[in-house]
Parts: sequence; structure tokens; C-alpha cells
Amino acid sequence: MVSPKNSSSLPIRPASTSPTPTSPTSPTPAGSPVKASRIPLPELREALENTIRQREIGYACITAMILLWSDDDTGANKDANRLQKTLLDVFSISAEILEVDSTVNPSVIANNFISNKFVNVHIAHNPDQTLMIFAYIGHADIVWNKELRKSQLVFTSTKSDKVIEWEKLRHTLMDEYVDIFGILDCCFSGLKVPPTGLKQTTQILAACGPNERARSRQSRVTLTQRLCGKIERVAKYSETAIRPDVLFEQLRAHTTRDSPTPRIIQYGGTRPIVLRINPHKAQATSPSRIPRPVPPNRTEQQNVVVKLILTGPEENAITEFLKMINELPEPFKIKLIDAFKTDRSVLVLARMTWQTWASLSTALVIPPIGVAIGESLIRQPAPEMRHRDENIPFSARGSSK
Repeated sequence: MVSPKNSSSLPIRPASTSPTPTSPTSPTPAGSPVKASRIPLPELREALENTIRQREIGYACITAMILLWSDDDTGANKDANRLQKTLLDVFSISAEILEVDSTVNPSVIANNFISNKFVNVHIAHNPDQTLMIFAYIGHADIVWNKELRKSQLVFTSTKSDKVIEWEKLRHTLMDEYVDIFGILDCCFSGLKVPPTGLKQTTQILAACGPNERARSRQSRVTLTQRLCGKIERVAKYSETAIRPDVLFEQLRAHTTRDSPTPRIIQYGGTRPIVLRINPHKAQATSPSRIPRPVPPNRTEQQNVVVKLILTGPEENAITEFLKMINELPEPFKIKLIDAFKTDRSVLVLARMTWQTWASLSTALVIPPIGVAIGESLIRQPAPEMRHRDENIPFSARGSSK
């Protein structure tokens, strides 16, 4: 699906570029040990309260655009049309499709399109109440920027050497001070960028890791095709809203050998992105109006394991921590695994659902230890072993037959 491009200003990246973790399942690069976060109990409580308070806030305005090249040879236009239809049918979100001509200056056109799109939005709505959905479908590559001395993701044309730099496009989006939900259906899309420090929430759903290639669109396992299918499926079992992190978990759970594992990159802000389902869509798919849970799958047994260092009075640290996590409403779930006294602090090992980890990570630095499946192997009772002489009289055991 990739069409490697190179230019004098953006030479190809060095092959030794290390991957950057973008989700709990991502490996940590060598030389980057995971460090526990030192968190005062009041700060942890405040972060939990803010995350819970923000979880159900919707948007007054949602605008969307889908970017692709006019010379694309992968069938990206079909995926773009399906994504446009899915957003409209499920969420009542009208998305504009921009097909960029590679014979002109595509980067300027794409950036101007975004800026012009927000002119009327800002007149009618507060940026704090606005969400921008941005999707790119097509070829991409990683190149080395000499001036910035770092690797960059670029969207590449099929029949020319023209490129669109994702970082510049991302900055154009962030300059609007709105929440962003990005969908990058291209190779190397999991390349992580430095945090911005902005209060706005940004979530990028990437088709694959920073060193991986996305599959051919003809194989029907692309991110766009899978995402639209999951949105339509999850909408049947939810009458209110869908969150991108839940969609990501559904995609990850049903990743096959033929499809790369998607990544989610999240930074900035504490408000989870919420997409409200069209009430008419909910009525059509759930005539009984009785909320139905999403069918169970193996992700229900997957949890992110983290370690925290709680600073403050040691006497009541565990009591306060247990009280905090026991008071958490759905869908937030945290379970204490173990705790140890350290020098003027308490080391806590805990497990939490991926949604909980993703939400809290926007407010606190909580590096994951790893992903756990099922219950503890040590604390489960040992399997019963039948002795070969069981039910044989003691005096006769061991005797030859």
C-alpha cells in the first residue's frame, strides 16, 4: 500500500529509527525503562474526579473531513465514501471529502481547506465545544527532516513526488484549539509525536505501528473498512454514544493475521471524545429501547497493569486508595493487585481496563507495565493432581502388579 517517496528537503529516514510506544501493547524502546509515577493522593483523587466529570460531555459542533489523493491507485475513494456514509448514518455527522491534485501544491491546499472550514464554525460555536474528525486514506512514508532532525510521517502521491507533511497538518488542526479525532489509514501511521501541552484532547487512531506497513486495500482488511464495520456493529448495542478508545479495543480484539494491529495515540486534555449516536439510528437498531451490552469478547479479560508510587501519609494511603477506586462509576475499573511500603511512600501495583488507563493517561503519567489476560496465575488454586496410587490401600501402594 505504500509508495516510498523521497526529496532533497526530506531524505529517507535512517533504518535504525526506534519505535515509540503508542498503546499498552507497544514495546518500550531499548534504553527507555518504565518509571513509576510519584503521585500525591490528593492529586490522584483530583485527576479521577476530573476524568469522571468530563466523560459524558458532548459537543455543540462536530465537523469532519476525509483527505485522499486524486491519483490514488488503491481504491481509497471507495473507503472514503463508506466512512462518509457511516459518519452520517450513525452520528449525523456530515464529512467533506477532499481529493488533492498532485499536480499543484497539495500541502497548501490541504492546510487552507482546514483553516477555511473553521471560519464559520468559530463564528457560531466555542472552540471548547467543537470536535474535528480528520481522516487520511492512502499512501504514506516516514522521512527524515534535516532541519528538525527527526523522523516525520508524510502522505505521498502515487504518480508524483509531492507530499503532505502530517506534522504541519496536525499543527494547523491544533491551532484551531478544538478536540481532534484523527484516523490515519496508511503505512507507518503509528509514529508518535511529542505532547503539545494543550488542554484540548487529541486521539489518533492509526492503522499500524511506526515501522509497519498497512495491508492492501483490495484485501478488505484496511483500517477504514474495519472501523466502519465496528461502528455499525457497536451502534446496534448502544443507544447513546461511542468512544474512540472503545472502538480501538474492539479493533484490537479482532485483529487477524491478515490485518496489522491498530494503534491509538492520545495526548493533551482530560475530556474523553464522545460521539453521540443518531437517535433514529438507535431506534432502528434497538426497537425495544432496552440498552444491550456489547457482546462479550476476549478484551473483557485484558487489563493494563501499572505501578504507582503514592506519596503522603503511609498509614492511610492504601485505605484512601481503595476508597477512591471503589467509588468509581462505570465504565472506570481499577483493581488493587498488591502494595508495599517504601521510603516515605507506598508502591502500588494495580490493574485497570484499557478505557480507564487511556482516560487517566491524559491527566497523569501512568506508564504501563504490560497487558494482563485473565486472573493471576499465582493466586489461583493449584490444579488437583491425582496420585497414581490413589484409592489403593496404603499397604499395597508401590507394590508390583
